[in-house]
Amino acid sequence: MSTSTATIEPVSADPIDALVPPPQPRWVRLITAVMIVLAVGLLGYAWQFGVIRPAPDCCGSSGSSVPIGRSNEDDAVTVVVSFFNSSPRSIDVNGASADLPGATVADIAPYPDDTSWSLPPERLIEFPVTVAAHSDLLLAVTFSPEQCNTITGPDGWGEVQLDLAVGGDPGYPTFGRTFDIAVRNTGHDELLVFPPEQLDDVVFETANPLSVACVLLGD
Repeated sequence: MSTSTATIEPVSADPIDALVPPPQPRWVRLITAVMIVLAVGLLGYAWQFGVIRPAPDCCGSSGSSVPIGRSNEDDAVTVVVSFFNSSPRSIDVNGASADLPGATVADIAPYPDDTSWSLPPERLIEFPVTVAAHSDLLLAVTFSPEQCNTITGPDGWGEVQLDLAVGGDPGYPTFGRTFDIAVRNTGHDELLVFPPEQLDDVVFETANPLSVACVLLGD
C-alpha cells in the first residue's frame, strides 16, 4: 500500500501581505520617478503658458491712459479699456460684464482688430472674439452715470470681467476662467478725454471717469 504525502503551504499571518506587490528593481523605480517628475513638469508648463487654461497674467489690464468720450447712444459715454494676451497662444473672449459703481452699463463690445479705437466708436463687433498671442483687444464700455460724485473702491472706480477660454479648438480638455480689468480712477493723467473744447478746463478739474462722464453729458 502506497502512502501519499501532501505539502501544506504556510499561510501568511497577515492576509494584507498578499495584496502588496513585491519590490520592483531599482531601475524600474528610477524610471517611474523620472516619468512622474516629467508629467508634473509638463502639467505645470501647460497650466502656466496657456495650453490647458488661459494665462494672460503678465499685463492684462488697462494701459496707462484710458480714453473716454461721448458714445453713439444718447445720455451715455464710452470708456475704452484694453486686454493684453501675454501668453504664447491665442485666447477666446466669450463675453464680458462690468461693475461700475454709480453708473449703469449699457453695452460692452470689442473693437475690430483691424482698426484702432475711436470715440464715438465707428465700428464694433460681437463676442466671441479671438485674441492672438502677444496682442491686444480693445473694448468699448458704454455707460450712463447715475451720480456724479467720486466713487473709489480698493482697486479703483470699477472693473470689467472677461470670460476666457483657450483659443481655437485644441482637441483636448481645457479649463476656462474669468479675468478682471481695472477701470482707472486715480487722476486725470490716466484719462485721455475727448470733450468739446470749451469743456477742457472743467474736465481737467475732475479726477475720474464717472465725473468726466457727467461733464461730457452736461450734468
